[in-house]
Amino acid sequence: MFVWWGGHTGAKKFVKRQIIYNSKDYVEHYPYNVIHTKNICHHTPKPLRYDSKWDVSRKADVYSRKIENPSELHTLTTGWERDTDFMTMIFEGNTCDNSHRSFGGFFEYGNKTDRYFFRNYKTDRHGFKIKNKPTDLIEFPFEDIPECHTIFPYVRHAGYSFRNVKISDWFRSQTNVVPYKTDLVESAINHLDNWGEYRNDKYWWEVDKKTLWRYLDDLVFISSYDVEERLREAGIEYEYFNLDKDDWAKTFQLEKRLPRTIYHHVYFQMNYLKDREKKPYPLKKAYENHRRMTEIAKEYVASRGKKDNRLEKNDKVIDAIRCYYK
Repeated sequence: MFVWWGGHTGAKKFVKRQIIYNSKDYVEHYPYNVIHTKNICHHTPKPLRYDSKWDVSRKADVYSRKIENPSELHTLTTGWERDTDFMTMIFEGNTCDNSHRSFGGFFEYGNKTDRYFFRNYKTDRHGFKIKNKPTDLIEFPFEDIPECHTIFPYVRHAGYSFRNVKISDWFRSQTNVVPYKTDLVESAINHLDNWGEYRNDKYWWEVDKKTLWRYLDDLVFISSYDVEERLREAGIEYEYFNLDKDDWAKTFQLEKRLPRTIYHHVYFQMNYLKDREKKPYPLKKAYENHRRMTEIAKEYVASRGKKDNRLEKNDKVIDAIRCYYK
């Protein structure tokens, strides 16, 4: 089975889209549960755009083992459901939210303690509850993970590059894939556009270079390095996947591939404005913001002298970065 070790901004949602597009299945691994999602993609329009809709059937099974009877595999299921839905980032006309069926037929809501998965965001307010520290479940055994196309491991820790996770030896027998970027300018632009998710006191162009460079170092380089360091510490062999150049279909044994930019929020926003804005000013402002981000991203990448964000032995650049912030 493939295991996708995408950490923070590691294309996890896009990989799920690729899997759904090809009618494959995947597993999301939590400490006490796994969610096995099966998909059938009946139809997608051509050409594919950011606002394309697809006709998809999905079935999600939530597995666990209870303390009172650990030998019995407990299963909750959505059953098969078919729906037509946006395949990218539109939800009820809002470009900021994800489609209500983004997460394998579930809408995800919650915090670091609990997460809820709704089959239908509008009508199903109870759904399934995934607890971070349940009192009635044992940790889900890795050997019980069902056979599937791709596994997304340690879901709760992926956004933190799997820090403080003791990775199981079980993954040594799987095909482990670590994504990386060669278009570092595009990566920096992406993180500048995400600035508001992390800082709401000032805009990125209002802070000093040291603060901005540290922010980009953490997200462009260090978050990726941390994933590889965790795997190396656990003795897990892995192969690389270049998010900018490698062939999704060839690497993951798929018949079809989605356009690389269809789920990219910068391109999405630009196309959305272009299609819907009657007045030219907001679009001109968006292009101006993109130009400013591109300039600062190029300056930042040039200052680091790196061709990609893979971890290298005796990497003097990353050593210097880490020493600089100590």
